[in-house]
Amino acid sequence: MRQYAVAIGDNDIDEYYRCERWPELGAKTRAEFIESKIGGMIGNAASVMAGYGLETYMMGNLGDDSYTQLILHDLKRHGVRTDFVQICKGVPNSKTHIMLAGGERTIFVLTNAKPPLEIDERKRNVLLHSAYVYTTIRDWKNIVGHETLMSELRDSGAGLAFDVEAGSFAGRDEDAPYMNEARLLFFNEFAFEKYGEGISREEAIGRLLTSDSKIVVVTLGARGCLVLTRQEQFHVEGFQVEPLDTTGAGDTFNASFVYGLTKRWDLRRTAEFASAAAARSVLAVGPKSGIAAEEEITEFMKTAKPGR
Repeated sequence: MRQYAVAIGDNDIDEYYRCERWPELGAKTRAEFIESKIGGMIGNAASVMAGYGLETYMMGNLGDDSYTQLILHDLKRHGVRTDFVQICKGVPNSKTHIMLAGGERTIFVLTNAKPPLEIDERKRNVLLHSAYVYTTIRDWKNIVGHETLMSELRDSGAGLAFDVEAGSFAGRDEDAPYMNEARLLFFNEFAFEKYGEGISREEAIGRLLTSDSKIVVVTLGARGCLVLTRQEQFHVEGFQVEPLDTTGAGDTFNASFVYGLTKRWDLRRTAEFASAAAARSVLAVGPKSGIAAEEEITEFMKTAKPGR
């Protein structure tokens, strides 16, 4: 049985600031710097998966600056395998500015263009024998030969899982080939709204569920999530918590869901576990506050109240 996952994508530095309220367009407000933390959507998810004890490889390009070794150390500290992380000379690492206000956060991502990711035979072998390959469509497109690799993954039995956010996919029709090939799609509600623009909800779901093995999950923040397959469709409630920082909650949910699937849990148990893990993650500041052992999430589920 396949026992490991591969995460493909970026890592960055998250700089946290706090302001009393988010200003109107053109207005001014004071903000205070809180701290810097190692972040990045894919790196966060990889660290959460590794925290559960699931062997997890990080595959991608890092910049070359004062943060590089800190990022590598952080990944290794959380148990992520960095064998296939490549350092790109002369390119700075990406940075994210996170503004906390009113129990929510606004995120500004400062990206730096990194070269396409080359896949040699060692990387290809690891990918083809994995349980799941977790990434975004944007990161997947940055792989040299990604169209051929996508077919090879399907034929090998490895599951391709995309984290779909509104800013990480171009459009419903343009990215249909990628969504059709994926075994697992994670939408947040804004991305699902973008995907379904101009068509009915039923048609959107029908277009996404291209096979009997396809799983589509729509996360709804504090309201939980929707799980959609050809065989069943159901809603799982969130948990009642007072959020301190919601950064990384979606990454925690997705990573926890992938973990549940590798454990061969049924979909409802997997979704409930992922919802609990995401709720627990917002009780602390930081993109990787969702890292925990399976037992910690199970204990949280015993005491936390479901529903808003």
